[in-house]
Amino acid sequence: MEERRYRDALEEPEAKAALHGYECAQARRDSVSRKLCGGSSRVTVSDLAHCESALSEAKELLVQIATRSPLLARHQILAGAVGHG
Repeated sequence: MEERRYRDALEEPEAKAALHGYECAQARRDSVSRKLCGGSSRVTVSDLAHCESALSEAKELLVQIATRSPLLARHQILAGAVGHG
């Protein structure tokens, strides 16, 4: 029963959108970071700061969702965001 409620909660549009937004923000930040570390001149430290800010905002949204729906806190992304938030 709890497993079904968990899966249903993950299918809620707000949760799906927040998880997707966080994954995208993290992928973008990681990409920019790798490019900077590799010596690329196509990205800047300012780009990285922008990505870090977007990732922080996405994390805040995940924490809000996990607070409202504690069942979702067991999802690995939400657990990481809540645990490090």
